[in-house]
Amino acid sequence: MLYGRFFHLYADEILSPSGGLHQPRQSPRGPGGCPGALSGAGQGRANRRRAGPVAGRSRRAGESNKCVWGNSRIARGAQPLRARGLGNYSGVGGRFVNEGERTPDSSPYDGRGCDPHAPLLTRLGAAGIAGLLRAIYATVRAVSLQPEVHRGFNDPPRNVSIGAFWHHHVGIAPHFSTGFPWASLVSRSSDGELLARVMAHLGGRSVRGSSGRMDGRNKGGASALRQLARLAGDGVFPIFTPDGPNGPPEKVKPGVIFLGSLTGLPIYPAGFAASRCARLPTWDKTIIPLPFSKVVISYGEPLIVPPSIDDAALETHRKELELRILAANEAARASIRPGGE
Repeated sequence: MLYGRFFHLYADEILSPSGGLHQPRQSPRGPGGCPGALSGAGQGRANRRRAGPVAGRSRRAGESNKCVWGNSRIARGAQPLRARGLGNYSGVGGRFVNEGERTPDSSPYDGRGCDPHAPLLTRLGAAGIAGLLRAIYATVRAVSLQPEVHRGFNDPPRNVSIGAFWHHHVGIAPHFSTGFPWASLVSRSSDGELLARVMAHLGGRSVRGSSGRMDGRNKGGASALRQLARLAGDGVFPIFTPDGPNGPPEKVKPGVIFLGSLTGLPIYPAGFAASRCARLPTWDKTIIPLPFSKVVISYGEPLIVPPSIDDAALETHRKELELRILAANEAARASIRPGGE
């Protein structure tokens, strides 16, 4: 049961039990066409909240009214996304502005998403778990069924994309993620702190937040999604386990679809298999490859989500991603001798 706590990727906790995002207070839409493009006193308040070197920067002459950030797009008119509480895009440096949003300077977490004041036992436990996984990874034989796709992620210039795989493969996936920066959503709980530190030891980083409210406190789900989107604009790969954190197993939740629509990045479904493995006694039966086993990754066809998406289209893309992840897993298992997982 100890491993079950450590390998609990809270990757889709941004959604409330009702399926929607927590609704933060929204700023008015400005004349520039981009949400959050304020004028007058409203712009002053937004600039003070940004409180950075980009504050007050205006749109250059000739620029489009489409909000563009990095190589992805945040298009005008994506009202269904904003209505679900994603906040207001400022049009300046890819920043979102929300009342009460935690700024980087006020965050209790360091650059890896870890609490610098975490208990010593948590620090030692995370280091031990990560060390065990690294020792296993050093002995396994890793194979990609689509090496050209895998090279596109690992070799410069990297094709930044959103990764999606089932929660029970969190013990295998980090071995295939050493060539590019990646981040995943992790709860602000004590268990989440342990997981965040394991991820940091394995080369990833955490964006802290989960759904809804607890004891009257905002758990930071919508803010975490916005931060993950900003990281993607900086070249970091967002990683989702869309059936987490508590199942049901192999059922996609909508959070990854929201992020795909928000950023314009392709969502790559991934499947994994191991010739010999152990299964942990967790809700998802997490798979840990055994030493000297063969581990395989298979990529499915990427899913592109349009910038403006209603509930019907959201459900269509959710089901399609689910089918593509299932197909990728079947392909990975088929490449392993009988008995592999």
